[in-house]
Amino acid sequence: MNIVNTKTTWINPLDKVPQVSNDYANHIIYGGLLGYVTMSALSCFDINHPELYGTLATFLVAALKKVVDYFKEMESVQMCVYKAVVTALWPFSIWIYNAV
Repeated sequence: MNIVNTKTTWINPLDKVPQVSNDYANHIIYGGLLGYVTMSALSCFDINHPELYGTLATFLVAALKKVVDYFKEMESVQMCVYKAVVTALWPFSIWIYNAV
């Protein structure tokens, strides 16, 4: 007698984890790289608080890019603000870590 269980009883819990959209993930990576380069450059020039200025520069570049996207790509204001904030998250976390 051959019994075959056709019903799957185990579900991978990682399949239920909410996923970050590809667009936001790209903004997090680009923001981290931009913040890292900016902070490193400011450290080389011996400027005080390179984490703060690197985070501000990352946010400024992201905000200016989103202003261009607002007019060029017709993205909504809400989406532009969200993406600008998400872009500066990684450098902001580095700044907070070094401030504590």
